[in-house]
Amino acid sequence: MKYLGIDYGQRRVGFAVSDPAGIIAMPREVREIKRGEPLLDIICAVIKEAEADAVVLGLPVNMNGSPGPMAEAVEKLAAELRDKSGLEVITWD
Repeated sequence: MKYLGIDYGQRRVGFAVSDPAGIIAMPREVREIKRGEPLLDIICAVIKEAEADAVVLGLPVNMNGSPGPMAEAVEKLAAELRDKSGLEVITWD
């Protein structure tokens, strides 16, 4: 299974893609996101280009395991991405 890893930030989004076995991930690109750009469309285009079977979305948590300040935004993005892409979206610290 090929995974697309996403590191979501307010200004930049980093992408990595795994090998077909899902064992090793390599950096793919970092995209600067401008205000008003359709983030979900950008992510779905990268999913298609990478031929990913599933997505792993970085979930920022604090050192004690509690949700970090961006965790709510990441969970919302994960839900929207599941709906739009139809793929499994896993959040991971």
